[in-house]
Amino acid sequence: MQAWHLRAHRFAKAVGVLCALGGALVLLGWQFGLAELYRIRPGFLVMAPNSAAAFIAGGIALVLVNRQPLRGARRAAVALLAVSAGILGLVTAVEYLTVRNFGIDRLLIPNAEFEHNPELRSSLNAAVVWILLSLAFLLVDYTPRRCPRPTSLLAMFSAFSAVVSLATYLYGAAPRFAIPGFVPTTGLALHSAVLLLLLSVGLVAARPQLGMMAVLTSNDSGGFMARRFLLGAASLPIAGFIVSLGVRFRWFDEVLAESLLAALGAAIATALIVRVGWELNEADAERRRALRELRTHDEQQRFLAGLARELSESLTLQQMLETLTRRIVPAIADWCAVELVGPEGELKHAEIRHRDPALRPVTRALLASVTGPAGLPATFVRALRNDAPVMVRDLDDAALAARVVDPERLARYRTLGMRSYIVFPLRARGRLVGTLNLIASQRNFTDNEFAFGREIARLAAMFADNARLYEDSQRAVGTREEVLAIVSHDLQNPLNAIRLGTGVLAKKIETEPGASHAFRSHLLRTVGTLQRSADRALKLIADLLDFAKYEAGSWTITPQPEHAAELLEELGDMMRPQAADASMYLDLSIDEDLVVRCERARVVQVLGNLVSNAIKFQARGGTVTVRARRDPEGYALFSVRDEGPGILPEDLPHIFDRYWQPDASRRQGTGLGLAIARNIVDAHGGRIWVESQPGRGSTFYVTIPLSDAVPTERHPGTTPLGGEPPHA
Repeated sequence: MQAWHLRAHRFAKAVGVLCALGGALVLLGWQFGLAELYRIRPGFLVMAPNSAAAFIAGGIALVLVNRQPLRGARRAAVALLAVSAGILGLVTAVEYLTVRNFGIDRLLIPNAEFEHNPELRSSLNAAVVWILLSLAFLLVDYTPRRCPRPTSLLAMFSAFSAVVSLATYLYGAAPRFAIPGFVPTTGLALHSAVLLLLLSVGLVAARPQLGMMAVLTSNDSGGFMARRFLLGAASLPIAGFIVSLGVRFRWFDEVLAESLLAALGAAIATALIVRVGWELNEADAERRRALRELRTHDEQQRFLAGLARELSESLTLQQMLETLTRRIVPAIADWCAVELVGPEGELKHAEIRHRDPALRPVTRALLASVTGPAGLPATFVRALRNDAPVMVRDLDDAALAARVVDPERLARYRTLGMRSYIVFPLRARGRLVGTLNLIASQRNFTDNEFAFGREIARLAAMFADNARLYEDSQRAVGTREEVLAIVSHDLQNPLNAIRLGTGVLAKKIETEPGASHAFRSHLLRTVGTLQRSADRALKLIADLLDFAKYEAGSWTITPQPEHAAELLEELGDMMRPQAADASMYLDLSIDEDLVVRCERARVVQVLGNLVSNAIKFQARGGTVTVRARRDPEGYALFSVRDEGPGILPEDLPHIFDRYWQPDASRRQGTGLGLAIARNIVDAHGGRIWVESQPGRGSTFYVTIPLSDAVPTERHPGTTPLGGEPPHA
């Protein structure tokens, strides 16, 4: 809630208490004959007992109305009090209009004096005001859409009646009114007029969010002007009172009084207009300042967004630094220097840019120098030591010479110009990366530029650290690829030699005369073991090279139309020897002639890896089933099913993770086979997944996109699916 609303509620509550207390004191005065309470002073009009009772009811009702929301018992109590005050006013008005006496005046204080003295009866205008105020209380929360709020209008009329009566007292006129043809009526007592004015204003203030109070308590220009003009309007009666005192005490005659009143009115109006104009000018100036700050903030945010976008596109640290300094100079600083922490902890200029291209030789000379604490100004060292940015202004030549120890560096700084500078330590991941130095040659940096520079430094630190990490990772990848290339070359050659040698040895053993059958069989089994070990080692090396290429982003495929049947035929030729060694049945089948778009060798590699795993992880004599059929979504669906122990549910999410194996104590291979298979399938635009239950085997599924084109010719060297039993 606004501060004005709180003040209005407090005012309304205080007025309610004051009115109830004032009415009670007047009743006590009538009861105990204390004329000072109901007449104030001799010659003044009295507050009738009925009016005092109405003030008690109105004051209590105002206190109850001030608490929102008004509902339940409080609403009923307010209605009862308002109706009671309204009835007192209505009966009194009827007495005046019918020239009759219903005895309402003796209702609270029985006294024969009321029978014969009309001045002791409540005045007609007081009766009308109480009728209006009772209606105002009953309609306090009613707010029509297209017309003013009734409570505000009724309260304004009541306040106007009270102000008129107060004016008669201020100006020394008789506060009495008469209606021709009726019994002369009395006016309002002084304290009645004051309490009626307060009660009317308090009733409006009890709802500061509605009607005229919403305007008076608002913080916009309408509320501001309304409060100023209300103050001016209130000062006019005071000016009239002062003039009336001059006439009363014969300080000047009535003609001069009229002139003074006109002059005072003009002076008040002029002062009010000047005051409002001055404050409106201040408000406009503040609005323009706010607009400038908002525009500057928007420009800075756009600058930061563009800077972040360009820095994110820089792949190397040097590109990032060039982009950073190019955006800063000359938009923010006349020249800029970025220093990075070297491997030995020293600070070295990494990039310097000056707005004047003719000074590039000087910036290059600075760029080639290692700064370190000994060559830096003391302010730089303090910024690094305290890990807080430092701004220096009004830097003259003497102050610069006192800060820079190195004569050569001092000469270069003088050439480039340094009137003001800011040093921002660049920190990322809790460590110092370097510093960002903004320098103005002929002016001082502002506080706004200091705050803006801090945001730039935050971005610079993050992207400088990211660029360094990227370069480190690239170097690590290059080292890894170099090591893998050396290892693969140095290992593949001897392994190929072993494989060729064992092949020659096997032929030699088969043709060697004189050797017994048992001895020859033993040697052949040993040679076969050597060949399989060499093949397994070559397969591991191939997997490592494939995965390294994929991680480095240099791994690509060349898809073309292929018959799915030929893929299975090649798979059968490749996997039958391994199945035969394990005494397993390899069942290959295809539902229809499917043409897929793929790189033949890669898809056969994926299926071969799945079949090899199926053979590896199930008991001898089992069956491995490979099927190919059309998928409803326009893919060829390959499935490889085994009769092994299955995969545990907690292991299924990790089955395609690199280097992961279900039983770490029985590692077989690198753990890259399924990860490579997933990469190959993803590159083809397909999917690979597994369904398995412990004890019921596993089924791996692979989808490869179908092709509308037809292969030109059949690949030679493959055995048709129906040409030879696909089992051993």
